[in-house]
Amino acid sequence: MKPGMFRQSVAILVGLGYRHLVEWPASPRDTARSDALKACNGALRGKSEAETTRGR
Repeated sequence: MKPGMFRQSVAILVGLGYRHLVEWPASPRDTARSDALKACNGALRGKSEAETTRGR
């Protein structure tokens, strides 16, 4: 989504999987969690397509 597409702010709902990644306890975090979070953040910022991030 590009800036300026809407005249007013638009709420964006993020799936529970993303919330789970963000709130993951510090002790069992690993590179898989880090990679998944980076991919989600990239999609949210428009750096990749959602379908690519989902791995489909």
